[in-house]
Amino acid sequence: MEEAAIRLLIVDDNPELCDILENYFNLTSEITVCGVARDGEEALFRIAQSQPDVVLLDLIMPKLDGITVLERLAQAELAHRPRFIVTSAIGQDAFTSTALSLGADYYMIKPYDLDALRARVRLVAERPAGTAAPGFPMDAAQAVLAAGIPPHVLGYRYCIAGVEMLLESQGPCSIVKDVYAGVAERFETTPACVEGAVRKAIRRAWEQNGGQFSALPGLGDTGAAPPANGRFLMALRACIASVGRGRGLG
Repeated sequence: MEEAAIRLLIVDDNPELCDILENYFNLTSEITVCGVARDGEEALFRIAQSQPDVVLLDLIMPKLDGITVLERLAQAELAHRPRFIVTSAIGQDAFTSTALSLGADYYMIKPYDLDALRARVRLVAERPAGTAAPGFPMDAAQAVLAAGIPPHVLGYRYCIAGVEMLLESQGPCSIVKDVYAGVAERFETTPACVEGAVRKAIRRAWEQNGGQFSALPGLGDTGAAPPANGRFLMALRACIASVGRGRGLG
């Protein structure tokens, strides 16, 4: 028996982007676009009407922004509560952290790669409900945000990609030869650029709130200097892996 396609609702005030996304997903067999909304008020109506499995929700919109949509849905009694991937062209820590605390499952910065978006839609749609306690990071993006890496810095994307590679690795994984090289290939840059951007992102987060790092498994008190890149990324991997055992970074 063939599995039912994932029902995706697109919420964005950019009509050209909506057309691109609708055309792209209509070419896939596992995801179908069940509706498009251009503002927050229409989003609430479409969610109740269409009962999507996943909502791609822009944070900056007219009438009601994405945060308000999530706030209202948190208070609503829905027969079917969808998963949410929130997006924004501006990475602001307060917005993204608030969205995740209100139940968003994933965060992506525009412009995003369509194939990567497709993979994330499948990821959040297929994740079993209740796989983590509220406030605990469930995947690489949430763990990197929880550790204090600002979404607008270059190292944010590299950290996510690096942690994902570590999670996917079935055996020993070299930070330099495997992770830096793999991330560099994915983003069409050099391993040296990846290493430098990750180091700067870690230092920035450590300078702003180094105490948060002590909650990461295996780091403890980082002392007078931020942890090395490899140690930090491995700690995030361990943090995600520990969620099922009732631990995490919260």
